[in-house]
Amino acid sequence: FTMPCSKVNIVTTQELITGINLPNNLNIDFNKTIDLSQYLSSNYTYSYKVNGTSISMQGDIVKAIGKGTSTLTISIDGYGEYATCEITTNEIAVTLPNSLSLDFADTLDLSQYLTADYTYTYEVSGSSIKCENGIVTAIGKGSASVIVSVAGYGEVASCEIITNQIATTLPSSITIKVGENLDLSAYLPNKYTYILQDSLNLLSVTGNVISGANSGTTTLTISVSGYGEVASCEIVVEQVAPPSSSSIKPSTSVSSQATTKPSTNVTSQVTSEQTSTAKPSSQEVSQSSSVASATKSSSSKSASAIKISKTQQSGGGCTASVSSNYLIIFAVALVFGVVMLKKKKD
Repeated sequence: FTMPCSKVNIVTTQELITGINLPNNLNIDFNKTIDLSQYLSSNYTYSYKVNGTSISMQGDIVKAIGKGTSTLTISIDGYGEYATCEITTNEIAVTLPNSLSLDFADTLDLSQYLTADYTYTYEVSGSSIKCENGIVTAIGKGSASVIVSVAGYGEVASCEIITNQIATTLPSSITIKVGENLDLSAYLPNKYTYILQDSLNLLSVTGNVISGANSGTTTLTISVSGYGEVASCEIVVEQVAPPSSSSIKPSTSVSSQATTKPSTNVTSQVTSEQTSTAKPSSQEVSQSSSVASATKSSSSKSASAIKISKTQQSGGGCTASVSSNYLIIFAVALVFGVVMLKKKKD
């Protein structure tokens, strides 16, 4: 007896499991959690196996505990392994640049470049900076690196911090004189305290002011504590030259007083007469005698005036000039007197 065959549908156990929507890949922020129950059916009991170190499981809760990717295998009690999921920890996003510059002694807060959700640690490689709680301070010249990390995650970012050079406008050579003061502040940034050192001790230094103490040529080195040398300059100190003897002239004051003498005007009128053998009248003789007497008196006065003038010239050191008018008058009077005497004799 043969029974007829009927069609039989075979249903697998996996097809009977419903309500599980776990994706093949998930991303999670560091130190954050995801509840996998949102992807699983409550009709089953699950167990989990983690392959990797970036996540941990507690019940249905997965937590990102490190960077990288881990694989999670999900099993159902009584059924066995059901599905796998790769869970990747997202990188901690920061905006810290690869390189930054900083003036000596200035500070920089790195928190402005970091996400506020995490606690960071800082490691400095180099001696030109220090970092405390994310505050970087430039303490020397050169460059150094700061490495920013998050505990459990590892390094987040690194940045090279370059200390800017302290720029000055100090010339290569300066000349001053002994006793002269020169303030160098105009050549130096005013945000620092400077140390000035003279190699030959030719200078006196007070703050940023140098003064020539001894003549010669020396090297002035300018430094900032913690930074080191900023600049150097050749200082030429010249001796003050004494004034030359030729430039010193005695001040001689000579006072000259010009003596103004009254001018004596003698008006003589000579009347030309025709030549005659006749004797002059008694009136004419009288007039002639008067004229002669006046001429002698005038001559005497002129001679006296000349004598006085010469005396003043030799004694007082002043130059006295005898007017040519005196000489002419004297000559005319003399000639006139001689003529009148001759007429009187005739």
